[in-house]
Amino acid sequence: PDSLLSIIRKMIAVRKSLPVFGWGEFNWAIDTSDIESNSIAAFFRFFEHENLLILHNLSAREQSIDIALPSVNDTLADLFGKKMGITIKQGRFSINLGPFEYRWFQVKS
Repeated sequence: PDSLLSIIRKMIAVRKSLPVFGWGEFNWAIDTSDIESNSIAAFFRFFEHENLLILHNLSAREQSIDIALPSVNDTLADLFGKKMGITIKQGRFSINLGPFEYRWFQVKS
C-alpha cells in the first residue's frame, strides 16, 4: 500500500476524478521569490465550483509555507485523507512539508 506504484495509482485516480485538474484555471499560490529557494510548487486550480490547492516540496529539506486562501471562511479537505499539520487562521494556511512531500487539498467555501 505504501509503494511508489500504489501512490502513483492513487494520484492518477484522484486526478481523473476531478475535471479541475485538466480544465481549471491555474494560479500560483505563493510568490516563489519569498521562499529561501524555489523548492516549493504551490498553486490553485479553479474550474466551475471546484477549487484545489496543490503543494509540492521539491527539495530534500523540510519547508514551511504560508498561503492566503481565496476566502477568509475557506476550509481544506485533504484529497488523500491525511489529517495532520494543517493550521488555518484568518484566511491564511500554514504547513510544514517534509522532504519531497506533497499535499493536495479541496478548498471548500
